[in-house]
Amino acid sequence: MKTIQTIDDFMAWAREINSGISLARKCDMQDIYAHSKQSDINKLFIDSNTDRKLVLCSVYNVMAYDEVERLLKVLAKHKTKELIEAGHEELNKEWFEIRKGQAALLEAKRHIYKKINELEKTNARLKAKLNSMSAFVDESIIKIKEYKSKALKFDRLKKLLS
Repeated sequence: MKTIQTIDDFMAWAREINSGISLARKCDMQDIYAHSKQSDINKLFIDSNTDRKLVLCSVYNVMAYDEVERLLKVLAKHKTKELIEAGHEELNKEWFEIRKGQAALLEAKRHIYKKINELEKTNARLKAKLNSMSAFVDESIIKIKEYKSKALKFDRLKKLLS
């Protein structure tokens, strides 16, 4: 029994049906279609881009509307899968960009924390230096007061002696 296996077989089958055939030949064409693998028919229908209307008309004439509906569902499912896959590719690209942005953000965050740590150390060092300078200033003020009081005493003593 002859079956539909290639796109050329499928298009020849569809053209023959649409050219007007006898009832006996119509039965033969139904047998050819029915004995063909449904997976092959589905694939060939999806691949028959420009001649899809011809195929649908032929299937309707020979096999009835239920088979046309089934083929349209197969096509819709295929197109939906293509759209989903295209959407996945786009989402993967966006996800990659987000991950890249997150990595850059984490790197910037590390850099900021490193800079904050360095500034805290510098601040602590400057505070320690300020405290030691304050102590030095306090000591210097005390010494100046001591020297001032000694100078006053010396001036008084000098006045007394002169």
